[in-house]
Amino acid sequence: MLKPVILIGIICLLCSETNRMIGQAGCWKEISTGDFYSIALKADGTLWAWGGNWDGQLGDFTHDNAWYPIQIGGDADWNHIFSESETTFAVKNDGSVWAWGYNFDGQLADCTKASANAPTPMIQLKDFQLFSGSWYSLALKNDHSLWAWGLNTYSNIGDGTLMDRCLPVRIGNDTDWKTISASGYTSFAIKNNGSLWAWGFNRYGQLGDGSKSDKSSPVQIGTDLDWKEISGDDHAIALKTDGSLWAWGRNDFGQLGDGTKTDRFSPVQIGNTKDWKHISAGYNYSVAIKNDGTLWAWGKNNYGQLGIGSFTEKTVPVKVGSDHDWKTISAKVDHNLALKTDDSLWAWGYNPFGQLGDGTNENKNSPVPIDCPLNTAVTNSLLNGDNFSIFPNPFESIVLLDIKNLKWIGPIHLKLMDPEGKILLSWQVQNTDREIDLHVNTFASGIYIIDIRDTKGNRRVKKLVRI
Repeated sequence: MLKPVILIGIICLLCSETNRMIGQAGCWKEISTGDFYSIALKADGTLWAWGGNWDGQLGDFTHDNAWYPIQIGGDADWNHIFSESETTFAVKNDGSVWAWGYNFDGQLADCTKASANAPTPMIQLKDFQLFSGSWYSLALKNDHSLWAWGLNTYSNIGDGTLMDRCLPVRIGNDTDWKTISASGYTSFAIKNNGSLWAWGFNRYGQLGDGSKSDKSSPVQIGTDLDWKEISGDDHAIALKTDGSLWAWGRNDFGQLGDGTKTDRFSPVQIGNTKDWKHISAGYNYSVAIKNDGTLWAWGKNNYGQLGIGSFTEKTVPVKVGSDHDWKTISAKVDHNLALKTDDSLWAWGYNPFGQLGDGTNENKNSPVPIDCPLNTAVTNSLLNGDNFSIFPNPFESIVLLDIKNLKWIGPIHLKLMDPEGKILLSWQVQNTDREIDLHVNTFASGIYIIDIRDTKGNRRVKKLVRI
């Protein structure tokens, strides 16, 4: 580790204003929310993450929380992302699967129980394409067979046992599974023929089979063959192919949206309209998008997670704002990410760990735009920083970083990275009225980046050179 000194030889790389492009259209491609963190892909194929990081779930080689999007590595060939409770999976364009984060219950499928704080290639998952889960993982292979591993306390893996699994086990022999959803200890899946299946924890009737009994293997929910999309935890919401909205399970905050607070043990239709397009179930609340691009929410709202400008819970769907350009939504534990049709990113809800990505730790009860950050790779066009100095630069062994002119109020987060964005050192100070010594005599010759940020969205970056 380093001393409380900041940096290594640098040439200014980024200043706050040139680095941030608020809510820029065309920036983001895909989003996914974990319990207290967020991950996203930019349109250029780069990977970004922010929020809580105690188990390395951000993948930036540290365990430091991030209050705004930070680039994970320098690769630009990421294709899909999937976040579980505190574990992240990602698939590259070549089909390779990478994972990181919490692993005590075997979520990384490597039988080590050792968490990983950086993307790690998962050779054993090379044929998988779709992931979902929480303290366990549910996944589909390219041949549409169903697999699971991890914690199995409530038979949520679906293999007919209560045994935890540290390697993937196949669930049944079918190869006609189309989509999956898993959260808490409850699993859902839809087959190609439109049938709906569920298993695992069922205390609140969230399996939808008319009972409160846990199930250790997939059971079909009703006989309908027109299910299209499913999302759930202690409660479930689902779409049919005709655009109708259905819900069941726990309902103590009105999260089902049927105007009551009565648990339902089988699917009930929510309203009479058939214009629903996309859904996502949070923890005791629900969000959905209609065909006209409007956004709707209902259920628990103590952190503003409904996005309606208040903290009042709702037992029926209520419209969020007046916009008609919402494209997709991802909800988890009390916070949401959403993309608009122009691919700008918005967030709201619970935010103590920076999981909204707006540079603060303040909860938001209505959608706020999230910056489109510039990639951290070194480019000559970014060499225009100011407000702090590094001496000497180029350097040989010890560098003095003077940040007194920043005049920021802490906490201030500092990271030393290689040109690809890999974090080599990280630390935090409470204010900027200081100079910091950095002993870097073991570093190889080359270019390094120092990145300084506060919780209000300010950022300065400089480039260092070791000779």
